[in-house]
Amino acid sequence: MSSEQLADGVNPLDAELAATWDVLKGYSGRDTDLGIARRFGGAAAAYSLRDIGAMNGSVVRVRREPEDTTAGIDDEERFSANQVQDGTLERWVNGELESTLPADVDTAAAAYSLRKVKADYSGEAVRIRRSSDDVEVDVAFDSDGKVSASSAITNVAEQGGESGSTTATDLNGFLNEILTVGTPVNGTSPYDNYTLSGVSSTGFSAINSSGVGSAGFPYLAQTGDVIVVRYTVSNFSSISSLSPQIRGVDDLNSVASTATGGTVFTANGTYTDTLTATGEVTHLMFADGNQGSYTISDFEIVSHTHSAFVHTWYDQAGSNDAVQETAANQPQIAESGALLADGLDFDGSNDFLQTSTQVLTGTQTGANSMYAVIKQTSGDGGYICGSAGTGGSGARVGQSLYSSDTDKVILTDGQDASTGGTLDSITRIEGSNYLISVNYSNNNTDTLHSNSNANGYSNGSSAYAFSAGTKFTIGARDGSTAEAVLFDGSMKEIIAYDSDQSDNRFKIESNINNYYGLYNDANETNGDFDETFSPTAD
Repeated sequence: MSSEQLADGVNPLDAELAATWDVLKGYSGRDTDLGIARRFGGAAAAYSLRDIGAMNGSVVRVRREPEDTTAGIDDEERFSANQVQDGTLERWVNGELESTLPADVDTAAAAYSLRKVKADYSGEAVRIRRSSDDVEVDVAFDSDGKVSASSAITNVAEQGGESGSTTATDLNGFLNEILTVGTPVNGTSPYDNYTLSGVSSTGFSAINSSGVGSAGFPYLAQTGDVIVVRYTVSNFSSISSLSPQIRGVDDLNSVASTATGGTVFTANGTYTDTLTATGEVTHLMFADGNQGSYTISDFEIVSHTHSAFVHTWYDQAGSNDAVQETAANQPQIAESGALLADGLDFDGSNDFLQTSTQVLTGTQTGANSMYAVIKQTSGDGGYICGSAGTGGSGARVGQSLYSSDTDKVILTDGQDASTGGTLDSITRIEGSNYLISVNYSNNNTDTLHSNSNANGYSNGSSAYAFSAGTKFTIGARDGSTAEAVLFDGSMKEIIAYDSDQSDNRFKIESNINNYYGLYNDANETNGDFDETFSPTAD
């Protein structure tokens, strides 16, 4: 029989088969759905990763094996030929389809992140302090479940009592809010040689008849803030080289600038200046040591970008909020009016956050797990997170991840790595974001992973007897604020479990990697990623 197609496009062979074969015995009646095994009839068996008779159904059932095969089957899925061909099977094997949030894979003891890591969590992400005026707000997750410029904010009472508030409604507005300009004031002795008149929140007139004088506006800023000001000078009259300049000062009895920038003006005109705070600013003052007079009018703050620091990193898994009440010890989260790209920045000098209660209850015969997305920015050693404490008299308390100055990340029991206490270690990655994880159970410490890769670890002794920690500390170790043990770098996410999560490690790590794009399926750093994971990136 000829197999040519008729004018209507129907193959005569298909048409004849369709007319004669029994649907219930291997023919569907829709020749477009037929595979070879059905179209030409009666195959006793047919195995292929393409559709030769599966009728768009499954062609393979795949088991994704866990690292420890004694734990049994991790999970299994069925895949159609189309899913094999379009890469769905490969993405599933590599964990790119893992959408279960880390704190939902199993019960987490504590979960800190700038994205939502527990589906039913409805609280805030962080409580932050704006450094310019110390106003504090709670920051919510945005509609995409992450902290962003569009995150809603809520005023809270500041540490020590209510001291101020913001009119902004989102994080962008808060980090770029123009503060209130006060009524002009004169400098104090020995810089009180200006005579002021016509003062208002937008200007003043000044006469300097002798010595150095200064006058200006109360306004608050802190190190790193960028302030753009605009003002008009009129009635300028110089007796002896009058040349005022606007500057930031931290006290009325000083003309030493705590901000760079500022125009020295010697004539009438409208001026726009950009001031970058290099320290605390309490006033924006015009100062000069020469004689003359001038009028400032239409003074305004055009823009002001602020920095912000974390007071509280809220626990999405429970009530173990990590807090730092001392302003100088708070990690930074925003600079120049925008969130830091790598999360919370710990300065390696005095920054840390800490819970008030126990999070990880395990001892040497117990179990716990920690997953942390970090970026090491210094070769110095420091504690990442955990429950380790000094304990006093050499006592071994809790466990923490410690980034050493010997290019290792160490699971330690509270003793400084240089004096013992190393339970396990792995080569660290410096200069880029990566995922460090540990799953510990009853002195089994062969579980440190860096970007899901265990290669390169070297066991230390795992026979140390240690007690449970009393607190969970991020960026340091409980009971010690010595610079040598404080972390220098950034953190985006920390998930802690009071249990061994070895069997769930792949799921937890895959979801974290899918969100942050830390490594590819070969466990290697994969170029530059943004927070939207691209499964086609290579």
